[in-house]
Amino acid sequence: MRSIKPAFFANDRLAKCTPMERLLFVGLWCYADCAGRLLVNAPKIKAAILPHDECDVVAMLTNLQTGGFVTLYEADGKALCQINTFGRHQRLSGSEAQSQSHLPAPHGLAHEKPVDPQKPKEEEAEEKKEEDEQDEVRRFFPRRPVEIPPLKQILVYANVRGIPKECAEKWWAETDGRGGLDRYGNPILRWQSSLQSYFIGWRSTELKTSMTKTPLVPPHRPKPTTDQQMILEAQQ
Repeated sequence: MRSIKPAFFANDRLAKCTPMERLLFVGLWCYADCAGRLLVNAPKIKAAILPHDECDVVAMLTNLQTGGFVTLYEADGKALCQINTFGRHQRLSGSEAQSQSHLPAPHGLAHEKPVDPQKPKEEEAEEKKEEDEQDEVRRFFPRRPVEIPPLKQILVYANVRGIPKECAEKWWAETDGRGGLDRYGNPILRWQSSLQSYFIGWRSTELKTSMTKTPLVPPHRPKPTTDQQMILEAQQ
């Protein structure tokens, strides 16, 4: 069960987002796990939350990240999304309150835990203050991206992992052009995971492209024999 507070509609920062982005943000709560995390699969998210609207889910998620409402990141070769204030605004109950997320948390970021109704408010306030102080420290000492190896080393790794040379070269060129940041603007902490995640998307795109370009081959019809041709001409 997920809840929405009246303050949501009066949030000044959220007002800078489009109405469609706000609706997407609310919909993410319903499909996030107990820690406010979910896989970023744009077609599935659109089909689940905005099935009747023409929109770019990836661009909308990026704008929500710019506003500080979600964190887009990559881990274990997967594209993930963390709702930043999920634990502060959602009270979990039943078995969900005791469960643990199976998705890895963003590296180096502190995210709030679900509110425990049995915990004293003073203790919760103290924990919240410590988390805010940690976030403030990270704001002044941001994560730095890992140094991307030379292309030659990337190609050796790609060959071992079965990643095509064309894909590896494209990833290296895009990553180097972004200064070591991923497609969401976050620092790349493990270039191996980033390359593997990029390969998954590249392979899917290549497969769709090849399917659209494959011409339809008409069924083979053998030429009629002389006797068959004479019968056809007689019927005409």
